[in-house]
Amino acid sequence: MERSRFFGVSNWSAWTSSLQSNEEWMIWAKKPYFFNEEYEVPKLHAMQTSIRRRTHKLGRIALEPVYKLPEIDYPIVFCSRYGELERCSELIKVLIESGEVSPQSFSLAVHNAIPGLYSIDQKINSNITALAAVGSAHAGVLEAIGLFSQGEKVVRLIVCQESMPAIYKSFTNSNCYSYGYAIDLVAEGDLSLGFSEKPEVSKDLLADSDLNLLSFFLDNGRMDYCEEIDGVKWYLNRGFNV
Repeated sequence: MERSRFFGVSNWSAWTSSLQSNEEWMIWAKKPYFFNEEYEVPKLHAMQTSIRRRTHKLGRIALEPVYKLPEIDYPIVFCSRYGELERCSELIKVLIESGEVSPQSFSLAVHNAIPGLYSIDQKINSNITALAAVGSAHAGVLEAIGLFSQGEKVVRLIVCQESMPAIYKSFTNSNCYSYGYAIDLVAEGDLSLGFSEKPEVSKDLLADSDLNLLSFFLDNGRMDYCEEIDGVKWYLNRGFNV
C-alpha cells in the first residue's frame, strides 16, 4: 500500500457543550461516544462584536475552538458535511413564505462564509478552502497533504457540525451532534494516510467519521485506524508500522 508523505499535529482545540477541557477531550478520545443533545451555543467573545453578530450557531461552534489556537498566516481548510443547516432551513422557510430572501442572509449561509468571517476578523490573507462531503475531515487531511507537497509547512483544519434541525430529522438516518474542532497539521511528523483494500475497518467506530478521525489524532496510543467511507478505505498510520 502506498502511503502519503508523513505529517503531524502541532496544535488542537475542540468544543462541544458536553466536554469543557482538553483533559476531558483526551479521555473521550480513548473511548469515544456521542455527546448529549445540547442547547448551548458558544459566546465567541474573542471575535469582534461587529463581526460576531453575523455568525449563526454553526459559525460560533466552528470558531470557538479556533480562537484558542495561535494566530496564523497559513492556509485554512474548512470542513463540514452539511454546513449551515439551521440557517439554510430558515432561509428556505422565508423563501416559501415570501418568495425572496435577504442577500446578506444568503451570503452568510454559503459554505465558505464561516472561515471568511474568521479571516476578516483576524485579517488573514492566506488561502482558504471549504469542503462539503461525507468524511469531510478526511478530505481535509488529503487537501492539507496536497498543500504540503506545494511547499506549505502548516495547514489549519477546521471541522464542524451542528445538530439536525427538526424539519430534516424525518428525512434522514444521519445523527448530527453539535461540535467543532481545529487542528494545525504540519508537514513533518509520524502520521501518514493511505488507501488500501487490505486493512480491516477499525472496530467500535462512531457513526461519524469526523469524530473518529479526531479521536485518532488525540489518542497517541493508537498506531493505526481504518474507516470505510462511501466504499473507500481510508487508512491512517502512526509511525512506521504498516
